[in-house]
Amino acid sequence: MQFPESGPWAVEQFGAADLGDARLTRRLVSYAQQAAACPSASIPRQCGCWKRTKGAYRLFDNDATTHEAVIAPHVAHSRAAAAACRVVLHVSD
Repeated sequence: MQFPESGPWAVEQFGAADLGDARLTRRLVSYAQQAAACPSASIPRQCGCWKRTKGAYRLFDNDATTHEAVIAPHVAHSRAAAAACRVVLHVSD
């Protein structure tokens, strides 16, 4: 699957998301990259134009876009990275 305009970290963390449609996965990866670039901004500011903003809202409104489906590749990547380490600290407040 091609992921134009997306950083390698976004592809690595979200590119394997199974949303039932490759276009949704591409949109998720693209939005993750945009949101990370400006995390405290509104969705329209993160996206930069109406076309991308509308795409983000459609992504969020899609029934296939569940928390579990979006976070699954990130969790798998985190577990694999942790398994490669002798000691892993889980710090929370």
